[in-house]
Amino acid sequence: MQATQALFEAGRARWPQLALALEAFARHVARVAGEAPVEQLRAADLFLAAACLENVAGAHHALDREVLAPVRAGLTRLSHDAADEAVQLAREHLLISAQGRTPRLAEYRGQGSLRAWVTTVALRLSLTRGRSQKQTSDEGLLDLPSARQPELDFLKAQHREAFKAAFAQALAELPARERNVLRLHAIDGLNIAQIGTLYGAHRATVARWISAARDGLLASTRAALRERLGISDSELGTVMAVVNSNLDLSLERMLDG
Repeated sequence: MQATQALFEAGRARWPQLALALEAFARHVARVAGEAPVEQLRAADLFLAAACLENVAGAHHALDREVLAPVRAGLTRLSHDAADEAVQLAREHLLISAQGRTPRLAEYRGQGSLRAWVTTVALRLSLTRGRSQKQTSDEGLLDLPSARQPELDFLKAQHREAFKAAFAQALAELPARERNVLRLHAIDGLNIAQIGTLYGAHRATVARWISAARDGLLASTRAALRERLGISDSELGTVMAVVNSNLDLSLERMLDG
């Protein structure tokens, strides 16, 4: 316990603004350290991780500022948008319990730099997401069942490939935050209050984000289809009715992974 106390004091010296209790820190160290000598662990990084997992006031902001922002700047191998999405996806996995998954930050053992560990998490999640999107890129809303009307079956068969490309393009063009909010809501099943906690935003703001993301996705898909197909407004309206009615299912196919 003396070594843990010393580790706690060293961590608190780095993060004096975070009111983490010694008992909570000790439980966290006991859970993650394993057989590693306590005195060899990274006190400041473990303290911050424990404070985030305990939802200590200011801890998530400190993680954003001191860890995630530098990680984002270091992802030079990725495009600007891909780096933004990778870091946001990492933040979600680090801090949120969803679908039986414990927060990924609980896996950090304090035996190396937290920043380097988070960088690895972000890159792996980005790679997994890229593979998933590639695997699901051949699926789309026009593959889904709809009202059994011959004209719909004909339109779906005729324009399926064009829709897939248009929807994928529209989804890729959404800002990273809007894609992630849609994923949290449609795939991970978080409500607007939970998403608001993650982003530090009011529930009404989150509701506007979700609505704007869905509206923007549909509008961009419609515009891309019009450009690609040159079909009549009535045909386009029929296709978009299928799109709109199955939007959440398509999001699950395109974003899950």
